[in-house]
Amino acid sequence: MKIRNKYHSFAFLCVVNIMTYSLLIFIFYSFIGHLTSSRLNNAFPVMYDLLAYDDELTDERYEDIPIHHLNNSSFIVFDAGFGDMLYASDERIRQNIHYDDLDFIVNHDSYFFYDVSIVEDDENHKLYSVTLKQYDSEANISYIYDQCLLNQQYQIVSGTLFAERGSLNERELSLMQGSFNHKMNIEKATFENKDGELRIAVFVSPKMDDAAYTRIIEENNRIWLYMTPIFLFLVLFQIYVFVRVTKRFFVPFRKAIAHYRQDEEIRINEEKIPLELQQTYHEFIDMVNELEQSKKEKKQIDEDRQRIIASISHDLKTPLTVIKGFSDVLLNHQVAQEDEKRYLQTIHSRAVVANDLIDALFAYNRINHPEYQLDLESVDICEEVKQFLADKYHEIEMRQFELDIMIPEDRIVCRLDRKMFSRLLENMIGNALKYNGQGTVISVALEKKDNQIYLTIGDNGVGIEDELLSQIFEPFAIGDQARSSGMGTGLGLSIVKTIVEQHHGTISAYTHTHGHAIEFVIVLPAAESDEE
Repeated sequence: MKIRNKYHSFAFLCVVNIMTYSLLIFIFYSFIGHLTSSRLNNAFPVMYDLLAYDDELTDERYEDIPIHHLNNSSFIVFDAGFGDMLYASDERIRQNIHYDDLDFIVNHDSYFFYDVSIVEDDENHKLYSVTLKQYDSEANISYIYDQCLLNQQYQIVSGTLFAERGSLNERELSLMQGSFNHKMNIEKATFENKDGELRIAVFVSPKMDDAAYTRIIEENNRIWLYMTPIFLFLVLFQIYVFVRVTKRFFVPFRKAIAHYRQDEEIRINEEKIPLELQQTYHEFIDMVNELEQSKKEKKQIDEDRQRIIASISHDLKTPLTVIKGFSDVLLNHQVAQEDEKRYLQTIHSRAVVANDLIDALFAYNRINHPEYQLDLESVDICEEVKQFLADKYHEIEMRQFELDIMIPEDRIVCRLDRKMFSRLLENMIGNALKYNGQGTVISVALEKKDNQIYLTIGDNGVGIEDELLSQIFEPFAIGDQARSSGMGTGLGLSIVKTIVEQHHGTISAYTHTHGHAIEFVIVLPAAESDEE
């Protein structure tokens, strides 16, 4: 029973359109606002952004830190105890930052910091003043902790700060001021790994200056400028869609009638019909759906019939051509007397092929008929397979094939149609005998697992072409060898599959497995009891 959507009407569409428009504006402004804000926040990353990956740092999974998300930044980690470099995010920082540089790099959360300035002595000579200061947050003032003076050659001329070094260089002065180069900041942080060992991370990130900040603001403004036409396009597109949907609301009923008159398929969803027209449309569309279903079924039947006729015509043409040709020769006495028997044998063999094809076709049509019913009874499937192989053994032995049987002695009860199951086994074993040469080993195995019965039939013969495997159970699917030999009908395995499915089972085919060139695995449900 179809349930009519009471909200599906033109008035409801107008309400939805207004809400959609409002939501579109909200999403647009929220998205652009978030994008520009995120760009501004991420443009100048600091050490705290690196330390946010606390788990990766503690576990020393440095390569898992997405440093590329931190705008043009990089970092390097040292062992605080031995001074070994443990990780560098890129080659630039690996080559330019060393353990000895850590003395000049200020810790990001330290109250100590360096102040480097240029002063002049009494003789107006330029000197560099390096002061280590400590910031008192409570008093909001800085105290001088230590200091030194450097001449123009960066030699220490007075003071105790770095006195043991004797001299510094321009690069070290830059590091003291938190500058990696004219575009990048540098700072360090100390942390412990999961084993309590001290590590020192040095973080290099873009400097925030007026020019860089102005550039980011201008880029964000350009984003607003570029996105505005897109927003206008979305609004216009929404208006266009609204107009189109509104028109379609009043078209389906007329279109359905036109399709019906022209005997065309109707592909109109009832939900597209507005509430005002649904009552009228309901009975009409139900009638059309029934007619369309009947049309599809008739088309499928016609296609199957044409395909079967084409396949039968193709497969019957060869033996009938041979029969006609050889019989003409015999009737016209155009063959030597000693060859007449051979000609008659050929005519007979081709007639057998044609007869087998017709029998297989009758069997295929019979078991695929909608009213066909299996004659099911509870039987010991082990005994059924053993009895069939016993009856077939003489033929197998005469053709010089070998049997490899693995069937348990215990009863395995299954609901089977004995005749159809025998036909299944005949087709499977018959195919193995028909298409393989002498000495081929046919394997038959039977076992029960988890209330499922597994019947495996395989052989180590010639196998089949790989491209045929996917369609092996289709009607008239036949390999090159079978077609050239004229021995195959192309219906045997299709009949097998139908029989298996009518027994609520499945069948699968595999090549080159368990020592078999081809192997078929049939899975059937085991019976719950021995009662018939």
